[in-house]
Amino acid sequence: MRRAIACCGSLADVDPDDVPICTLNLKRSAEERTTSEWSTTQLCFLQAVYNAQQLRYDPLEYDLLSDSMLRLQEYVGIESDAVQDLLDADVLRHDTDRHHRLYSVTPAGRDAIGESYRRGVDYGHECGDLEESSEHVLAVEAARLYLEHEYAADPESPVTQVVPYYEIQDGSLPAATFMGTDEDAVEEVSESYSLHRLDLVGLDAEGEIRITLEAERVNNDHRRAVPADFDKMAACDPDEAIWVAMSHDAAHEILAALNDPLEGEPRVEKTYSESTPSSSFTIDEPGFSDIITVNQLLDRVDRPDPRDLQG
Repeated sequence: MRRAIACCGSLADVDPDDVPICTLNLKRSAEERTTSEWSTTQLCFLQAVYNAQQLRYDPLEYDLLSDSMLRLQEYVGIESDAVQDLLDADVLRHDTDRHHRLYSVTPAGRDAIGESYRRGVDYGHECGDLEESSEHVLAVEAARLYLEHEYAADPESPVTQVVPYYEIQDGSLPAATFMGTDEDAVEEVSESYSLHRLDLVGLDAEGEIRITLEAERVNNDHRRAVPADFDKMAACDPDEAIWVAMSHDAAHEILAALNDPLEGEPRVEKTYSESTPSSSFTIDEPGFSDIITVNQLLDRVDRPDPRDLQG
């Protein structure tokens, strides 16, 4: 698309909102589409959403950090009722309208379009999380840009490299493991923590972790998951352990889960009223030094014009 525009005019004269997605790469053959319970248009929309959540598109065509997926509906030409059918069948999930409309393709949706999850390509070290939502991808990508700008680009910072989805394999255990005396429990947790992944880390020139960051989507298991992420970051002994929350309310739910976890002792003793902005939290714990909402990240990140990027 960039070459086509440059051939007939100038990218500088084109509004990015007028540039549609140009590829789908739908894997289903014509015969498979005929036998599918979903129409070709529905399959194309699932593929477009999946491509977007995997960051496969040129930002000139579609940028997950700023573009609503309503644009994908327009590009594919799918009616709202057909989208609702996908949602009702749980092949598509409506993540949020908080930043802008975001959908995610579920495992059943990936099966429908023939997209397999390949470790080392679609998930794993530096690639992504298994069953990762579009909203979580957005949060991690916004946080990556923030760390690149605030730390890696700062000559005074020890951070020289920012790495997403950083896998750590070692014998370290979360602090909560040792709050009891059951040796069998310690062994069980030790095995489960032999391999864990951090959403983002900032490494110094020697490859040591100086910054850890977790982007947290609050769900039904957050009172267990949030303390586990705290322990995971604390075990790295970082200079800073940063949390990214999807909203102000979510930031308070994260703190509440650390104040009153389902298992083990409180990870954070300090509490705040619900009306306190998360930006006013002053917490200094091994697994918590700051918390930032996604919208705050998006406001802080000075993103280049997509027309200036290399396609």
